[in-house]
Amino acid sequence: MQETYKIEKRDWAAKLMAIVVVVTMVTSTFVLFAPEASARTGSDSYGYSFKDSAESDGPTYAWTDIVSSGTKLLGSTTDGAQGPFDIGFDFEFYETSYDKFYNGGDNGYITFGGAVSNAWTPYALPATQLGQNAVVAGWFDGGFCTSRNPNSGVYYETVGSEGSRQLIIQMQDQVYWSARDGSSYCNSGSAWATNTITWQIILNEGSNSIVLQYKDATGGSFYDNEYLTSGIQGTVDGTQYGLQYKYRSTPSSTIADETAVKFVAPPPKRNDLKLSATTIPQPISLAEDNILGATVTNNGVNCDTAGDCTPVPETDVDVTANIFSVKETVTEYDFNDRSDAQGWTHSGIGGATSKWTQALNDGVGNYNYGSEGTDDGSWSSGRKSTTFSGLFSGQQRIHYDGEDIVVADKDDNSIKKIDTSDSNSVSTIIGPDTTNLRNVLDITSDEDYYYTLARASSTYSSTTRICKWDRDDGTMVGSCSTAGRYGTALAIYEGADELFLLQTSSSSSYRKIVGFSTSNLATNGKSISYGSGVSSWYYSQDIDVDESTGDVYIVYREYQGRLRAYERGTDGSYCASTSCYTQVYTGARYSTSVDVHEDYVYTAGYYYSSWYGGMKKMPTSSLSSITTLWGSFTQGTYKGSVAVTDSEDIYVSSNYAYNYYSFNNYQDAVYYFESGSSSGTATTTIGPAPTYLAALSSPAMDLSEAVGFKMSFKISYNFYFRYEGAYMEVSTDGGNNWDYVDNDKLSGKKYYGTTYSTWGNPLVTSRDAWTYYDTDGRYSSYSNTENWKEATATLDEYTGYDDVRVRFVVGYNTYSMSYYNAFFRVDDVTTTVLEADETFGSETQTIDSLDYKASESVSFFATNKFKPSAEGLKVGDTVGISINVPGNENDEDKTNQRVVVFREVKYVIFSDDFE
Repeated sequence: MQETYKIEKRDWAAKLMAIVVVVTMVTSTFVLFAPEASARTGSDSYGYSFKDSAESDGPTYAWTDIVSSGTKLLGSTTDGAQGPFDIGFDFEFYETSYDKFYNGGDNGYITFGGAVSNAWTPYALPATQLGQNAVVAGWFDGGFCTSRNPNSGVYYETVGSEGSRQLIIQMQDQVYWSARDGSSYCNSGSAWATNTITWQIILNEGSNSIVLQYKDATGGSFYDNEYLTSGIQGTVDGTQYGLQYKYRSTPSSTIADETAVKFVAPPPKRNDLKLSATTIPQPISLAEDNILGATVTNNGVNCDTAGDCTPVPETDVDVTANIFSVKETVTEYDFNDRSDAQGWTHSGIGGATSKWTQALNDGVGNYNYGSEGTDDGSWSSGRKSTTFSGLFSGQQRIHYDGEDIVVADKDDNSIKKIDTSDSNSVSTIIGPDTTNLRNVLDITSDEDYYYTLARASSTYSSTTRICKWDRDDGTMVGSCSTAGRYGTALAIYEGADELFLLQTSSSSSYRKIVGFSTSNLATNGKSISYGSGVSSWYYSQDIDVDESTGDVYIVYREYQGRLRAYERGTDGSYCASTSCYTQVYTGARYSTSVDVHEDYVYTAGYYYSSWYGGMKKMPTSSLSSITTLWGSFTQGTYKGSVAVTDSEDIYVSSNYAYNYYSFNNYQDAVYYFESGSSSGTATTTIGPAPTYLAALSSPAMDLSEAVGFKMSFKISYNFYFRYEGAYMEVSTDGGNNWDYVDNDKLSGKKYYGTTYSTWGNPLVTSRDAWTYYDTDGRYSSYSNTENWKEATATLDEYTGYDDVRVRFVVGYNTYSMSYYNAFFRVDDVTTTVLEADETFGSETQTIDSLDYKASESVSFFATNKFKPSAEGLKVGDTVGISINVPGNENDEDKTNQRVVVFREVKYVIFSDDFE
């Protein structure tokens, strides 16, 4: 079956040609309409937006079932794709028109332009795993249990009258893969197999809008509900856009039954003339006629208000072609004089302080030099070790003291305070104290005192030190207690003046919660052996006490997020038998945190991704009633201690507790989530210095008359794996906006690939970058210099502007390692600018009138012939055929009005069907 595409937009400047076609038009008023914003809406940077049926002006849920009338395209479990299938009309999606679609098996998505198989794991949109263009309604690892649900499958049908037709794609009775045919869940009739999900994707003719309809989006498996992802993604001119309605458990609430979500494209541009195609001989014939051609398309309505008015044709559109010789201007920057920046500048991005330097010593020694030795100057981004300067140093547990958040800052041997009434400012309130707070792991409080837990000389040592401090002046009260062993967490029950120490060990001798008196820090004889029924390798990592009952809560670092509440008897005692505790599996995997506050229990998965469960909340009266506040975290990696305030603000520490001796922190951050937060994006990140992201920028270059531009340079670097790196960007407006330079524009030392978000990598991780260890791709620890590699960036599409700048952007993650002190260096930069010199031919054609969405082609030199031999050119010469737009103040997109190519002159005889 033949599939057709109708390309609606191309950036022809990217083709690096040199004939100039100029498009001009009559000026008219420019009006821009932004999409409406609402708490229940969303939009992407391209301009698509959505609203759901919960909005007063949102779409109406209207289910048309097609199981009986439609075509069943899939009826069995498979990750393989199907198609193509006819849409039934032309459907425009991110500026490209399609007449066919592909189905993504049982995994809940469709694609345009090609089939995508085996994408069973959902990712945030846009996701490269789904290709360039996709509509996603129920993306997770799906399947069908047809023995329980005989109509299970994917159906499609085109309905309605021409001009207002709809393509309906219906997923009927989708289940999680583990409940597919032949599984124990399916065979037994488990709710995982019988409580299914049914939804539709609807494509609308004319409006090109998309509606997702959910008849039932709550399945019997928590994998269905927590993993389901929905939204759209598309690609325009190489840039991919995405708009999510739901990503796994974010927002935390499941999609309600009978919900409709409508995605609409941005309104058309008011004025947008563009070159949609050109015809340029390759090569140019020495003796024959050389006829050029161009097609101009009008994508602007030329009226007010765009999207609601009747389009008005553009008139008197001039299209100009020029053929000319090329002159070359070369500028070299060798950076050998370390006191002369040669016009190059540097700055931090996102609040970071730039460490770029020309100095020979770029942070840890005299290593910043080029390939010719120490007299050969170069620029360095600065060594990674010079970029760390945060507020915390390996901090561990945090605690709400009724007013502020207090922090056990392990590596600083101190207690810090986050002032909740003063914009979360941080100050030291106790210490540093290398004796009593050495390796401090936790802190708790009552009305008058703080109580700290530290691990003496080493966390490998069993010695545990509990100390008491005056809250008013920070002085120590009495003597510290060393009666505990392998202590990892501390909690208090003010109602009985009791302190509880969590001892963490694989040995049953120490696998206990031990009670102390708050008055003198002596043991009070109370203990809870918490290891029954739990593997000794599931280390417990946190405890807390319900102040209203005295019940003790403990969390285990276990796959399912095991949490227990040990009930306090009427006589104040505790016991370890199953009758004395309530146990639930929270879904907060490998949790190392529990906080009990005002009749609710809070816990979080220990890692940022949705697989680990995000943030959970449950009432103390019904622990099994678990709510996911948000399904994943956006910033950072590991998630440890949790503290909740009276106003229900939530603070999360980035500490990582693994067992009885391993207590790390790779971000040195506390994430603040304002009350009511429903996503894993913190309101504020407290503690770390701004992640290092800084750029070295070239001087401004006037390329308004240029037809070609390239930059050659040498680079040398060493990064930690793919957790940091560097890439190039270009600005055409004096540095206000920057475009990423992709790998297609590079030759020589190209980018290695994308980077990973681990440890706070600040780079855009969807972009390719120079990364992966050293310049040769080798693991090279304790390195101070690396080999230099040459590269060239061809940037012709950025000519035609009077203030062009190129910059190298470097980002380091926040993980400090003595054996991997990253750097990135630049040397011997050469810019080559090509400009038109002698004009050999010039011709203008005028299009009288061009309707909205209409195209018209013109030819050049069909009458007034262009023969290179008549202009004195010979075989082997190169000419420019440049397509240049002098500018129209009302046209919203000028990047598609210019084409520049270079052609060699050869002796050629054209055939009649030459293109």
